[in-house]
Amino acid sequence: MTDDLRNNIIDALNKHGIEVELSEDDLLLSACIEGIDITLKCIFGPAFPYAFPEIQILPESKAKLDSMPHINTDNSICIYDEGIAIPNFTEPVQLTIDTILKAIDVLSKGIRKDNRWDFLDEFNAYWDTKAVTKANSFVPDLEKFSIIRFAFQDGKNDPILIAESDCHLKQIYQAIHLKELSSSEIKTGILIPIDDGVESAIPKTDQDIVRLIQKHSSFAREYNRFMQSHINEAVLLLFAQITHRGTILSGWMHFGPGVPKGFRQGHVNLVAAFSLSKKKGVALAIENCSQSRLFNRGSDGKKASWNSVALIGCGSIGSMLADTLLLSGTTDFILNDNQLLRYENIARHTRGYWYVGRYKVDAIKFGLEKHNPNVRCQCFKTDAHIFLEQNADVLNSSDIIFVSVASFPLEHHICRLINEGSIVKPVVILWVEPYALGGHALVIKKNQDLFEELFDKATFEFCYPLISDASTLLKREAGCQSTYMPYSGFYLQIFISSIIEKIMTDTLHKKGNHLVSWCGKLSACAEYGVQLTSLAMSASDFTFIERRID
Repeated sequence: MTDDLRNNIIDALNKHGIEVELSEDDLLLSACIEGIDITLKCIFGPAFPYAFPEIQILPESKAKLDSMPHINTDNSICIYDEGIAIPNFTEPVQLTIDTILKAIDVLSKGIRKDNRWDFLDEFNAYWDTKAVTKANSFVPDLEKFSIIRFAFQDGKNDPILIAESDCHLKQIYQAIHLKELSSSEIKTGILIPIDDGVESAIPKTDQDIVRLIQKHSSFAREYNRFMQSHINEAVLLLFAQITHRGTILSGWMHFGPGVPKGFRQGHVNLVAAFSLSKKKGVALAIENCSQSRLFNRGSDGKKASWNSVALIGCGSIGSMLADTLLLSGTTDFILNDNQLLRYENIARHTRGYWYVGRYKVDAIKFGLEKHNPNVRCQCFKTDAHIFLEQNADVLNSSDIIFVSVASFPLEHHICRLINEGSIVKPVVILWVEPYALGGHALVIKKNQDLFEELFDKATFEFCYPLISDASTLLKREAGCQSTYMPYSGFYLQIFISSIIEKIMTDTLHKKGNHLVSWCGKLSACAEYGVQLTSLAMSASDFTFIERRID
């Protein structure tokens, strides 16, 4: 920064009644804010004026104030959302003045408690400054008092896992560590919703925690009852504050104070017990890892179209389908495939070299649950025909069933079960044509003899292909006895994403059964030496052809 620019900034600040002193390359600012003398430091980083200057409150000035929002642990003041705000780098003097005045306004509102809602929103940030350790919570329902479970995990930055039950905790632990959690390692805690926000200073002791619950929770009696019966144990408390911007989680660990002299078991004054105890509780920083929070934060906020799906066939299409549905918010998967993953599958299967030799269902399950421990997978490694006959109830527990096995007999089998009434949930049969120049989704919601409508009775050939003589385009490696269809994983991924979005947002909301044909990069047909059918010749790249078939 030039001397002239610094002097211009100082002159402008003086005109606003702010006294300025130089401190090396920074500025010390003295201002009276709501009757309190405050000293701030304005720090110009190397990127100034392309980045905002940083405003800090000096520790001795911070000590004059009650707890308030927007003051970070390093005493910097959170002024702008820098993911949105853009500094006016063409006017560095005005940029500096505006930033300082905004910082003063933040402090002024904090002193007057005008921004108490901001305090609630930032409670986690405050709590982190006191936290001794961290925990990941997978508890889904945060609006009612409940008994919860937790366990410690080694080798993790967040050493505590919290779940709603023993079974839930074991499932989460298994997904993360690939080994079972012993029941003896599971400990008990409680979830306590907080009705009103904590507007006063952050609690620092076990006694403060007791008073906070008594004042701010409708479940103070339940808390007292639980603590009376666990007075000698370590108890994890999970606080859920409901604010206008969502739920804030924070935690505390009580270390059982025991029954002090003069009190009877079950009738202990908790404030007195904790005051007399040498064991002091500690704050826990809680990361909310529940499915609802993750997808509210990392998605578009819309509810998943299907919470539970069944996938018959876990090859290249099935694996990409599973990962696509995972990103859409699906949490429960029913997986059926009896084949092992082989080396030749790697190029277009979402599970790679590390999974070779494992069952495809196990490979997909591992990837899904490792990516998001909220996901649950049931794996069936039996032949698909046997699976269909023996597990209609399992299939009907899902929201929708996808079939991607490229087997005419199996597709006929599932359609027969639909017509017999054994399978009552919507079924989608998926397949692609050579080079993924096209793909199809047969969306079935009602009984119908679909094969009479869509396939040649003598040859079983599909009546509405996009590529002529597709069977002549199948490939075979030297020395290999089985043929395969050529297509890349890249275009398969485009097909899966496109067709699922189409089905999810459009086709399933229509009456009847539908055939949805996806046109890939049809304009590239000459590169592959293939002929398009008359149906495809009139279509453009990456479009849909849909017809109702019932």
